[in-house]
Amino acid sequence: MARKRIPSRLHLLSVREVQTAGDGDRSDGAGLLLRVRAESASWVLRYTAASGKRREMGLGVAHRNNAAVAGANLTDARDLASKARLQLQQGLDPIDERARLRVGTRQAATAAKAKQKVETLTLARAGREYHERVVEPSRTEKHGAQWISSLEHHVPPDLWAAPITSITAPQVPDFLIALRKRIPGTARRVRQRL
Repeated sequence: MARKRIPSRLHLLSVREVQTAGDGDRSDGAGLLLRVRAESASWVLRYTAASGKRREMGLGVAHRNNAAVAGANLTDARDLASKARLQLQQGLDPIDERARLRVGTRQAATAAKAKQKVETLTLARAGREYHERVVEPSRTEKHGAQWISSLEHHVPPDLWAAPITSITAPQVPDFLIALRKRIPGTARRVRQRL
């Protein structure tokens, strides 16, 4: 048998009641509560998820400094509670949706940061990082110095300072062919190191 829903009254708290509320929970209707504990106050939404589980969702700090701030904060809490109730009507759990949104935002920020790093990674930076990480620890000091020096002195400056993503395939062979005509042994080593 389906449970009969009893309509809840909304907006039971006044701004003055928000400001003067003592310790405990004060209902604003439809699951929205003002929770006061000692010197702190917060907004909480109690609801039953589609799974039947009772949950409490924090909606933020309740600012009660003056009437204007308390009134604006009460309105914001009611708006957040209303959005959460709409999600519940759609069969979504507001806490899970908020967590999903946070994960999505974090992943987007991480992807943007990685994209920016790739875009700013120049051939010079990549070569020097590889040199520090791989070549220096495994080779003699003299060989390590020659390794990076050959790249710094023989790769054209515009190519050496260019972001890796902007380097096109014809650019590398073009300069290597010209270098091979002048210094064949060095051209071979530069090609291997690139």
